[in-house]
Amino acid sequence: MQDLSVVPEASQTPVWINGKIVDWKNAYIHIFSHVISYGSGVFEGVRVYETPKGTAIFHLTDHLDRLDLSAKSFGMKLPYSRHEFVEAHKEVVRASGHAHGYLRPQIQFGVSSRITLAATDATDVTIIFQPLGQYRATKELKVVTSEVERISPKSGDVEAKIAGYYTNPHYNHLFANKKGADEAIMLDINGNVAEASSSNVFYVKDGELYTPKTGYILKGITRKTLLELAEKELGMKTHEVVMSPEDLRSGDEIFLSGTAAEIDPVVEIDGTQISNGKIGDVTQKLTDLYGKVTSGTLPGYEQWLTYVN
Repeated sequence: MQDLSVVPEASQTPVWINGKIVDWKNAYIHIFSHVISYGSGVFEGVRVYETPKGTAIFHLTDHLDRLDLSAKSFGMKLPYSRHEFVEAHKEVVRASGHAHGYLRPQIQFGVSSRITLAATDATDVTIIFQPLGQYRATKELKVVTSEVERISPKSGDVEAKIAGYYTNPHYNHLFANKKGADEAIMLDINGNVAEASSSNVFYVKDGELYTPKTGYILKGITRKTLLELAEKELGMKTHEVVMSPEDLRSGDEIFLSGTAAEIDPVVEIDGTQISNGKIGDVTQKLTDLYGKVTSGTLPGYEQWLTYVN
């Protein structure tokens, strides 16, 4: 058994399992659980921020809406009402004692007397909280185009957040490491830009913002937020397009977005410098706006914050 004493103290926060809070060291699921053998869980990643009005969960409603859709597509049903589940997220954050971090709600097929794909009669629900500041060690990324293809829409619902799907970005992450890059950009089955390991992709060209259209990517909640901020706050034209690798490399600026990573500027792609090797003006403006929205200091976006107290 793994020696849990080597895990950083900051990780040892309360966990919500099937309706109750348990100590981090006692947060177990059984080895016979379906999710262990088959990756049969659906999940979300949700950020928690400190604001002048108190600790708030960002876009909780949108994340839980997507979790519901993922669960439905995977044949699961959440055994709690929306109100109960929202309150559970608040409870975990309050119990942690932290005002800044990351929530991971997950619904998963549970334990059965048989190890078989068909044993889906039991469902477990968990919520993990982890203190989290900056996601990556660097905020100026060097990326490469990956040889790992984003999973095909014909393989399942690729717009759902399925635990087992994340073997695909894991291979992509390994590819990036082998190439000495911070991240790699996966292409879809048609050879067009899809996404990075756990991030959506954007580029800026002639003052307009572009991102791959849905259908082959995860519908990122941060992605949607940035499109709205670019239009409303910066007056930019935004485009959801079929994006070739050449289109992306031609960008004046490139950045990645995701709940955990927030906004990551790309300063190099496939060995070619982007934006003179520095964060671009539009990327910086969106980063500043995003920081104001998540901290509750930009008027007009209060509905995106769920306060825990």
